[in-house]
Amino acid sequence: MGANPKSGMHRVWKELGAVQGRQFVAPEEFSRYEARDGQSVIFCSDVDRFERHLIELAPQDAGIIKDLTQGIRRLAGMDMPVDADPIGMLRLAPRMIPAMGYMKKYGPIHMRDYANRFSSPLLREAMASVADLPDYPALGLLMPLALRSAGNGGYPLGGSLAFSEAIARQVIAALGERFPGIGEQVEVVDVATPMTYERYTGNWRASFEGWLISTRTMPMMMSGQWTTIGGAPGG
Repeated sequence: MGANPKSGMHRVWKELGAVQGRQFVAPEEFSRYEARDGQSVIFCSDVDRFERHLIELAPQDAGIIKDLTQGIRRLAGMDMPVDADPIGMLRLAPRMIPAMGYMKKYGPIHMRDYANRFSSPLLREAMASVADLPDYPALGLLMPLALRSAGNGGYPLGGSLAFSEAIARQVIAALGERFPGIGEQVEVVDVATPMTYERYTGNWRASFEGWLISTRTMPMMMSGQWTTIGGAPGG
């Protein structure tokens, strides 16, 4: 998140010194489903191309397809609210409000139930393959595609280590402005990457989010590192 120079998160990464001179790669395909008969459903990063592709495969499902892609467009226009001041939040309101309707609409729908709305057997299979989990919400399909469509879902070349090291250099430089000469006194610089989680805490495949996104709510209080869900309702 934050690959698009116009996004709020990009401004945050820029302030931290992480994106200057760094190239982001955004694959044209988010994923691809291949059926047994050889037909493919491509989850395209470009929402217009995605819409055309699905309608070509299943013109009888044009209505539900267009509602899906319109939801992706609305969510793509929603920027991360990184400005905590009221004025900054007000500026985002025109883009946030239309997206909230689609979040409320798709958040409670199970992905399996959503897949069954398609009359095309191919699209039903493809949509059901997104997540083979009982409570995975349909919003979990829209959100990553919206990030890709907005140009925010790219990956920085150089990986997590180079990204973290750039932030460390910026932090030391900022400290040097406040405390001249402190940079020369730093003996050890250590940064974290996803592999740090795996090595020190044994997190499965370096996961930093410990709860699956769900259509259900959990009436409990949580504390600890694994309290971040995947950004969808529930939790």
